[in-house]
Amino acid sequence: MRHKIVLSLLIVLFFALGGCSASGPTPIIYGTDLCDYCDMTIADKAFGSELVTKKGKVFKFDSIECLAAAEAVGDHAASEIDSRWVTDFHNAGIFLNSESALLVASDRQKSPMGVGLVAVADRSRADQLIAAKGGKLVNWEETMQLVVVTWKLGRAR
Repeated sequence: MRHKIVLSLLIVLFFALGGCSASGPTPIIYGTDLCDYCDMTIADKAFGSELVTKKGKVFKFDSIECLAAAEAVGDHAASEIDSRWVTDFHNAGIFLNSESALLVASDRQKSPMGVGLVAVADRSRADQLIAAKGGKLVNWEETMQLVVVTWKLGRAR
């Protein structure tokens, strides 16, 4: 009788947890996790990013560039995406939702994949970065287009 109760509870727990899906990022294990676009080790805490699908699957990237490239070439259809997360450049290891983050593109800002994309949490940080490194604010579509042009990628493979 006791085994049936335990088994029943385990089955209920399994189905209850199975219905949950991630809506936010998961921790990146820097120096261990690999980028789901370029297969490089994710090493810099100021640049990691993630994409979460509507089914709760999390894809990790070493940079905003790789996240944008994966979406731009069709690795992840817009209809499958629940959220995108980018690291706050000024608070390494802290994720910002790409919809609320301010994205700065600057030729003089180093980034893991060389496009010079960084994310910050507020306008004053963005203005400081632009004053120091040049560049401009870009939205997500402009970010993807910048990566496509810079890396000479075809869209939606």
